[in-house]
Amino acid sequence: MGSFLEEFFPDVYRRMKGDVRVSNYCKFDSQLLTLFTSSLYIAGLLTAMLLSSWFTATHGRRPSMIIGGAAPSTFTWPSWAERSSEWASGSRIRSELSTTNSPESDDEIR
Repeated sequence: MGSFLEEFFPDVYRRMKGDVRVSNYCKFDSQLLTLFTSSLYIAGLLTAMLLSSWFTATHGRRPSMIIGGAAPSTFTWPSWAERSSEWASGSRIRSELSTTNSPESDDEIR
């Protein structure tokens, strides 16, 4: 990100590097940079709109609705799987810690 800012938005880069008290909330305080990122969002929105209208016109409404309904599930399952594996490993660690520090184990030691 720094090299991008240094090349295209040098004033924002200098301000970011010069001020040691920059908060993460307002790190890139530039209307020009905000305009640039907003234009990227608008371009993505227009591209998606044009592609989806073309797909619906050529293939029909039903395939468009099926793909539109399946897309969120398809693209979020890797995140879900990763989170589930973290929860599973975290629950194993907690269960091992609770059995080693449980009152029953203290009674068995005495």
